[in-house]
Amino acid sequence: MKIQYNIYRIQSKNLPPLLEVLAKSGLLEQKHAIHFDHKLTFYFSEKNKGQEPWWWKHYKHLANNDKITPNNVFHYGLLVAESTKSSDFVYVISLGKSHFYLNKFIERDFGINFAIRMADGKSILLKKSRYFTGAKKGEITSYTSFHVNDFEPGESVDHLKLKAEDKNLWGDGNIVFSDSIQISLGKSPDEFGRIIKDIEETLGKNEKIQLPKLEIIKNEVTEKELDKALLNSIKNKDIDASVSEFDVFGVNINFRMEEYDYEIFLQNGLESRKHKKTIGNTLEIDTISDYIRNVPADTDINSIKIKSSTDTNGSFTRSLKEILDFKITYADQQYFIRNGNWHLFNETFINYLKRALENIPIDIGVNLDEANYIAWKEAKKESIKSGTSKDKLIYREYYFNEYMAKYHNYELLDRQNQPVESIKPGKARYQVEVADLYKNGEVISVKISDEKVDLIYNIVQSIVAMELHKQNAMKAHKNIKCAALWFVFDKKIDKITDFNSIQFLLMLENWRKRVRQLELSPKIYISQRINIPAQNTP
Repeated sequence: MKIQYNIYRIQSKNLPPLLEVLAKSGLLEQKHAIHFDHKLTFYFSEKNKGQEPWWWKHYKHLANNDKITPNNVFHYGLLVAESTKSSDFVYVISLGKSHFYLNKFIERDFGINFAIRMADGKSILLKKSRYFTGAKKGEITSYTSFHVNDFEPGESVDHLKLKAEDKNLWGDGNIVFSDSIQISLGKSPDEFGRIIKDIEETLGKNEKIQLPKLEIIKNEVTEKELDKALLNSIKNKDIDASVSEFDVFGVNINFRMEEYDYEIFLQNGLESRKHKKTIGNTLEIDTISDYIRNVPADTDINSIKIKSSTDTNGSFTRSLKEILDFKITYADQQYFIRNGNWHLFNETFINYLKRALENIPIDIGVNLDEANYIAWKEAKKESIKSGTSKDKLIYREYYFNEYMAKYHNYELLDRQNQPVESIKPGKARYQVEVADLYKNGEVISVKISDEKVDLIYNIVQSIVAMELHKQNAMKAHKNIKCAALWFVFDKKIDKITDFNSIQFLLMLENWRKRVRQLELSPKIYISQRINIPAQNTP
């Protein structure tokens, strides 16, 4: 008979604080056993008093006897395996709701790192992914068949359901991987030590599938800076901070529904709770932001806790960081928070992204000669002063666009804005710049800069213009077949992926996907600003 196991791994240094939490939560130490150099200790909710349903206080006045206090009793347990030799890790089997208490201490990459070393890559049946490009934020996908390494650019996988390649060792059943491993084996709990030995041997092997995913950072200084940025973002209601739509506890995916009752408070370690506030059955970033504005200014975000109560799982408490979606650019890197930990993209994620971008047709365009631009600008100033100039435009991009129109047969669109009707009745129309240049069905947006903010703005402007064109909101009267971006850099760049900014590359992939969705062809031009005098600024 096979038994289903939900296996976690924690660092040995986290075992003492975990045992403190277990004692407080009513998990009492039971019997011990020794197996394959591991001491096995069972913990069980022997004296569980149960949990009052969160909805009782709202409905008890309708009951025949509103003096009683009903309690739902759900038992739970843990089997903890400590190595009798020196080891950095402890393995745990979670039973019932005990994963709520483990959540703070577990090794987040454990399940996925195990999966990529033992998986039959063709057998993937389900995956949960987070997307960092395009319209999708997250997605759970099931498959009847899966092509090995068939992942999208901008996709990060954090949950898999598949079969093992070595079926003699791991069986032929479906196995689920995330923070933990959920597997059915023909071994009893007393043989947990042997299961651990097989797991550790597998973790020492090479990867069988290349999985794009987030990897936890382990730099405490960086973490503290990111924590400060997160707290300020929530306090200021930053758009990049939001409450996650679903929770993941090990291999369990729980969509956040209205059935929870929430309370927010401050607590450091085992100290008493302070500044408690009931926030009802919805969890919104605005509510959390208002709360943070009313607590001491020096509050550490790690001390902000959320208590969730439900009649099916009782109550459990987590750090605010564990329920948030947040991204930030810090020191030219893009960081993301997941399950309370800060992450970076792994190399496979970057490779998928670069591969997609390098498939965009690239043309090395005409360079911008800075010496010629300076001479043109001085002459233009004189003509403006004398009143003979048709306009007063002397900025670099206008010179470049005018030059391309005059000498390379492009149509100049720079400064030619198109009126667009407001979506609000009775409001005035607003102006949108279609692009900078047009030729042979290509509409081109030009940007001369090495600053990622400027480059990203150019990409966004191109997306907006193409969307409005497809909606017939702009009367540009052009036969547009191709949307193009033309970047003029100071440094020599041969491939667009040579530009060292993950934020820029992600936005570029957003643009590529959107252009394709609009049934247009994407294209990129790359040029260089040359003959730049010393100390010359844009």
